[in-house]
Amino acid sequence: MKVFKPKEHALMVRPLGIRGKTYMAATVMLFFDLTAPDGLLGEQELWSTVPGLLGQGAALDQGVPKPRGEFLVTGACCAPRGETRPVSQVSVRVGSLSKTISVFGDRLWKQVGNAAMSIGEPTPFSAMPVTWEHAFGGPGFLDNPWGKGVQPLATPGGGSVLPLPNLEYPDRLIGSPDDRLPPACLGPVDMTWPVRASKAGTYGDKWLKERWPWFPDDMNYEFFNLASADQMLPGFLTGEEVVEIRNMHPDLPLIASRLPRVRPRLFATLKKSPKAGPEEDSFREIGLHVDTLWLFPEVLRGVVMHRGLTEILDEELEDVRYVLSATESPDEPAKPIEHYLQEQRKHVDRMVPLNSDPGADARKKVDRAMLQFKALPRKIEEAKQQALGKTPVMSRTPGDMAALSDRLTAEGVAVLDELEPVARDLHARFGHLAKIDLEVFDTWRAKLKAMSSEVGKAVDQAKAAQAKGAKGMDELKKSLKANVRPDLLAKAGIDPDDPLPIRKVNPWHDAGFPVAIECRRRLEVDAKAMDALRAMGLSRRSIGRAWFGLNDAERCWDGTQWGLKDGEVILPTGLVLPRFREATLTGLVVLVGWSSEFSAGDLPLSPPVERVAAKGSDDATLFLPADEGAPVLAVAGELEAWLLAQEVGDVCGVIVLPSPDADPGKAGDEALKAARALMAILPEGPPLTEADAAPWQALHPAACVTRLPKGASVLQAKANGISLRDLILDALPPEAVGLPPIPTADEADGREAPGFQPPAPGEIKDQILKAIDEVKAALMPKFDAAKAKQAEAMEMARTQLAKRGLDLDEVMAKSAEAPRPGLAESGQRMAESLALSKQKVQAAGGLTPEIASKYDEAAARIKAMGADGEARLTKGLAEIEDGKKRIAEAMVKVKAGELPPEAKDKFAAFGIDPDRIVRRSREEVVAMHARGESLASAILSEVDLSYLDLRGIDLSGTQLGKTLMCGTNLAGANLSKAMGQEADFSGACLSGANLTGAVLQKTSLVEAILSGACLKQAVLNGSDLSGADLSDATLDMVVIQKAKLDGADVRRASLKMCVIEGPAAGADFRGARFTQCVLKRMLLDGADFSGAALNSTVLQACQGEGVRFTGANLDKIRLIAGTSLPGADLRDTHMLHGCLKDSCLAGANLSGSVLEWSIIEGCDLSGAGLYGVRAVRTRFIKTNLENADMRFANLMSGSLRKSRLVGTDLRGANLYGVDFYKAVMGRTQLEGANLKMSLLQDRTEFLP
Repeated sequence: MKVFKPKEHALMVRPLGIRGKTYMAATVMLFFDLTAPDGLLGEQELWSTVPGLLGQGAALDQGVPKPRGEFLVTGACCAPRGETRPVSQVSVRVGSLSKTISVFGDRLWKQVGNAAMSIGEPTPFSAMPVTWEHAFGGPGFLDNPWGKGVQPLATPGGGSVLPLPNLEYPDRLIGSPDDRLPPACLGPVDMTWPVRASKAGTYGDKWLKERWPWFPDDMNYEFFNLASADQMLPGFLTGEEVVEIRNMHPDLPLIASRLPRVRPRLFATLKKSPKAGPEEDSFREIGLHVDTLWLFPEVLRGVVMHRGLTEILDEELEDVRYVLSATESPDEPAKPIEHYLQEQRKHVDRMVPLNSDPGADARKKVDRAMLQFKALPRKIEEAKQQALGKTPVMSRTPGDMAALSDRLTAEGVAVLDELEPVARDLHARFGHLAKIDLEVFDTWRAKLKAMSSEVGKAVDQAKAAQAKGAKGMDELKKSLKANVRPDLLAKAGIDPDDPLPIRKVNPWHDAGFPVAIECRRRLEVDAKAMDALRAMGLSRRSIGRAWFGLNDAERCWDGTQWGLKDGEVILPTGLVLPRFREATLTGLVVLVGWSSEFSAGDLPLSPPVERVAAKGSDDATLFLPADEGAPVLAVAGELEAWLLAQEVGDVCGVIVLPSPDADPGKAGDEALKAARALMAILPEGPPLTEADAAPWQALHPAACVTRLPKGASVLQAKANGISLRDLILDALPPEAVGLPPIPTADEADGREAPGFQPPAPGEIKDQILKAIDEVKAALMPKFDAAKAKQAEAMEMARTQLAKRGLDLDEVMAKSAEAPRPGLAESGQRMAESLALSKQKVQAAGGLTPEIASKYDEAAARIKAMGADGEARLTKGLAEIEDGKKRIAEAMVKVKAGELPPEAKDKFAAFGIDPDRIVRRSREEVVAMHARGESLASAILSEVDLSYLDLRGIDLSGTQLGKTLMCGTNLAGANLSKAMGQEADFSGACLSGANLTGAVLQKTSLVEAILSGACLKQAVLNGSDLSGADLSDATLDMVVIQKAKLDGADVRRASLKMCVIEGPAAGADFRGARFTQCVLKRMLLDGADFSGAALNSTVLQACQGEGVRFTGANLDKIRLIAGTSLPGADLRDTHMLHGCLKDSCLAGANLSGSVLEWSIIEGCDLSGAGLYGVRAVRTRFIKTNLENADMRFANLMSGSLRKSRLVGTDLRGANLYGVDFYKAVMGRTQLEGANLKMSLLQDRTEFLP
């Protein structure tokens, strides 16, 4: 059973048998704040708060429906904070039901004269618990044996005193020590007290035969009402009740509240039978009543319980597949049951299934990841086309950038505004437990404001530059008209009104492209329209790539402006979808009806019906290509096409083809002919038939048709949480999308079969360089033309200079050789030039004092700037030279293999000496070892060190990729933290070696000797340890997955927290010590665990015949997930608190074993030998014990619940108090068995 619920719901379900029928009782508990009742609190807070208030051993609820509503209160009578009172009252009102209790401080009866008794003065109190211990009662008083007032209490001096109760009903106050009053309390009544026990029903033979283990037919279900009778309602609570609590909080004399105004809904999905599939499930609602309100005024909290029943088949709830709960507002109409069925489907779709073959799933993910590599050439081609100017370019204005900045800033502030109240609430509730920084929100707001201000400044500068450019253009136009003759302008092809014209393409593009840009810009700044598109699942990148735009008012142009002979070009209001051929606009399609008023809530997720193409548009079928031969997906509309291009465009082309007889257009027709497959995606509906696929197969022989699991379009499916990529890749044949073959392990020799290899980085680099060369080649004619013009200008200059007797080459050479003045000198020259200019103005009589001052200031400023610039330049050049020198020195060290000091420091921080990371040869290894030198951190990859004597060598941290050490003597060697793949240690001696932290994957250790070796935290995944000697080795936290241990000797080894997977046929584990290990999917045919300890160890999906565990210690062992060990020898084993579940031990011999306090559930022990086993309090549940030998077994206080005991031999067994509930019996032998306190006591004659 899987439960889907909001975090505010605490859901409790339990089976219940009533009058021969089985029900599921379900309780939805809501935890709320009495000061804000509609703000439901989380289940986690409920369970962390309430148990401590109830006290040890107390239960909040029993989960059984109650026939009447009730309220309970846990708390104390409180005086105002800082005060005490001798007498007070508490009162609670829930709706029309109220209860008042008088509260006194501790009092004693006092003797007055010789006979009369009087009540002593009450002791002032600040808080008096309102519990049964303070109400009237005491030992022998059946209605409250926990109370006070009945029995005197002994005093230290040997006397006695008689206390009075602290809690009394105001109208039934005690007046004499002999009074016997009803106890007053607000808490739950104990089930053993007469007021409740009298309702429990009759438990006789009739009940035992017909109703056990459920309740008798005469059960009064008010037994499950916990409160006193004056706290029960005639019917149920309505959920609208007002709550008032007086004097039960030190700061709030009156707590005024009400029940939360919410309407919980509860649904169950039931199987047709416990083993049935989901095809015939029924989805039903469980009606709920509010039957319990429990108040905790001390913490200002309450719990309200909504409860219901539904009939089921199986008392262990195995026919309940799902339970779904939800919360509605009572102010809104109840949603239909179909709505919640859809909600449940969403939850189920999001479930993570238990994968029995994670390897296959991983391979599938890897295969699909490979498709990204296959798309690289096309992505490179797209980049190349963009570089060549063959894709449209969106021009950006300073206003665009300002709008983008404002939007991003607003979004950032909105996120902060949303998170800050949550953080403040957490700080108020948990700030004393963990530091929660609230100042970070103002800090980030300030940062966003500063960033926005900086962008604003940059935009202002850009606008100023733009204005300056526009002014310059106006001046250029005026200058051309004033200074150049019109005939010369015409000859040069210059229009003085447009001297720098934009390149013309064709009239339709020239008129329409600015419109497309304008519409795109309008969409980008319209947050509502963008949200509407993103609600469909379209990303911002896809919206930009498709050039979507928004036209907010109908527009009209004369067709001649667009190159048309007649008519008008009309662009209606709606979403604009431009069409391009390379960078040229060829069409404008409008989805009429779209506007910025759309929001995600009212968004129509199907394509709009009305679709209009502007006059002159190329309205061919939209086809979005992928690689040549790629499968093609057929969808109904443009928006769907762009969404699928976003999701699977790397492997599939997409075409808008609403039906198989629609025109695919020229490009689409060519793509369909070349495509490996065609897939038509149809709306959600009835199961597909051959008739649905036939028309598409006529269009393409490899066509397939699939229906969306949810929604009328892929847009709706995306909104419903469907992964379109997985849907399509699951439906298409793998070869159609170019999926690589799955690499599989050849079971014969363990070698990995050849498979798909992603392109190497070098190949990707070659493709990119090729694209760059193609771009250069395409642009080279433009560069050549520019060079030709430059050469022509140079030739003209040469001719003009020659006329003056000058040689161009000599002039350019002298100019190059002449020393260039420095910045200081240039500043001086400019200052002198200003001084001359000043003199000319003075000579002309126009030099005023103000003008003279400005000349002097400018000259001084220019000189200072020159000197300062000279100093900065000199300093900068010196720094550059110094940097070049340091780089050159560093490069010398790098070429020599020497690392920079800072890099060495980082290695040293991890305990690595970088000077040792050097490649060594076989000869160097031999020589260094002979000298006693360490080879730690050396690179020994692919070095042959076979058959050497390297005893005690230090190979810690070495790199051992494909290193050969066949037959090498490495006894006592240090290989800690060594790393490598596919190394060969076959036949090597590693006895006593240290392999702590070594990572040796896919390594051959065949017949290697590792006796006494230390392999703590080593990783040996994919390695072959067949015939290896691991006796007495230490393996702590070792991972050996997908490895081979056939015939390995693991005797007396210590294995702690290890994970081992793979075949281990004939392996010898005798005397080994397994602690908290996981043995999964191991093949254990003939393996021997005799005398071993497998404590707290899990055997998961292990298989093996003839496995021996004789005398093994199996305390806390777990056999799960279909582990099958038929015929296993488990004689004299010791299993305390073990758990065997869904496993097969058919024919196993467990004679003489101890199996106490264990659980054996859903297992096959048919024909097993359990002679004389000690299985006290062990539960055999739903276990097949047919023909098992259980003679003289001790199962005292255990269980054979729902187990199969046909032909089972239980003669002489101790079955005292054993649970035989629904056990299947036939030919069961029980002679001499102890059946006392069991259902079979004195009833064996009724057995078949």
